[in-house]
Amino acid sequence: MSIRKKMGIAPLVIFALICFLLIPLRSFSTEEANQGKTYKYEVKKGDTLWDICKEKYNDPLVWPKLWEINPQIENPHWIYPGNQILIYYEKPGTGEAEKRPFPKLVLNYPISSEINFVSTPEDVARYGVIVAGRIEQKVMLSEGDLVYVEFPEGVNAEIGSRYQSFATIRSFDHPVTGEKFGDLNKVTGIVEITEKADTCYIAKVVKSFSEIGVGERLRPLPIKLSKITLVPGHQDLRGYIVYSEGPLIGDHVMVFIDVGKKQGVQVGNYFDILKEDVIPEREIIGRTRVFPPYKIGELIVLDVQENSSTALVLKSMKEIEPGEMVKLLTADDLYHMFSNVVGVGGH
Repeated sequence: MSIRKKMGIAPLVIFALICFLLIPLRSFSTEEANQGKTYKYEVKKGDTLWDICKEKYNDPLVWPKLWEINPQIENPHWIYPGNQILIYYEKPGTGEAEKRPFPKLVLNYPISSEINFVSTPEDVARYGVIVAGRIEQKVMLSEGDLVYVEFPEGVNAEIGSRYQSFATIRSFDHPVTGEKFGDLNKVTGIVEITEKADTCYIAKVVKSFSEIGVGERLRPLPIKLSKITLVPGHQDLRGYIVYSEGPLIGDHVMVFIDVGKKQGVQVGNYFDILKEDVIPEREIIGRTRVFPPYKIGELIVLDVQENSSTALVLKSMKEIEPGEMVKLLTADDLYHMFSNVVGVGGH
């Protein structure tokens, strides 16, 4: 074959190769993408995604992860006997969104130094207390007054550090367990440590929101933020609304939940509020007796204690009551919720 003929074939080969490289790679199917992580499961009579997740992972609230990998399911509340669906071998995690940097989303809601909070016995063991007024043995204190302060053994206060003084408004029980949960506290002022004496500390009242009394307790002053940055959760966490400041819970009402620092909660965490669907026995057909909770609102955390948090209800779809379940939202959840804000990929 002549060199000329060879040269005539080469451009065709190169052209064909370029065309091949320009063909978009087909996306993996759901089954291919999860190969090795999932297996096929045949739906039995009475099954729901909620029931399956409760049985397989002891966590019914991960059911959206199963729905996500089974696009053939149009309505997650209706799956039918004989259908084949994909099931994860292990409890599904939070997905790819956790690997991406979460965009900075800011809520323009200033955190006041006067926000009420809930304390539990574990918190009380770390609190200081105003034991006396320094001048004229005053019992009711105001701005400028000097006070004697004590802290539990092992707790040291730095000179110049500031604390909130607070009074307990009432104690209350957990609405779900019925056991004593904690105390609702009202912030009364701010004191600053000025001196360490032999047996106690001396502090000055630098701000009073209401009368401050001897015997009131002290907690470290939270960092005052002018805005709250949305912080995605890093774990599957659920809890309950245990108390509210008003008889009706709706938009912009402060509530208190039974999870805090010890459970990994941070200021800026976002929670869904869920209502457990209780259906009268006479109206149920089939063996399923526990149904998935449905979303009735959203809240954001403003202040965190050891086992409780103060939160603001940002959205309510219906009336909310103490005892409603709350679920911490992960980066995956927030990407879906705020997709119109963060955009594809999020920056």
